[in-house]
Amino acid sequence: MLLFAAAMLAFAGCKEEEEAPSLPEKSDSIELSVTEKIFDHQGGKAQIIVTSTGEWSAKPVADYNWVRIDLLSGSDGEVVKLNVDENTTGEQRNAEFLFSCGKAEQTLKVVSNPSDI
Repeated sequence: MLLFAAAMLAFAGCKEEEEAPSLPEKSDSIELSVTEKIFDHQGGKAQIIVTSTGEWSAKPVADYNWVRIDLLSGSDGEVVKLNVDENTTGEQRNAEFLFSCGKAEQTLKVVSNPSDI
């Protein structure tokens, strides 16, 4: 009888643990208020609002000496200022900046048109 009682107590303590409910996974997302900005030969400035689910980063796809953004990282709601120099080359110039938030990506395309000759 004592052996039976000990076995019952041992099995009573062996209960499978219930898994805690998991929260739904928040997916990464990033959106730009503008994905393409076109400038005439005079260049100029523009502002882009970044909407994201978390911290984001930005990088130029190549080296550009005629276009700049003032922020290379930030968080939801940040305003990125874009500066484009005058285009005296006589040719159209194109640039791209890649914005990333986790696995989500968005590209900003910048075009600088030449002056009409």
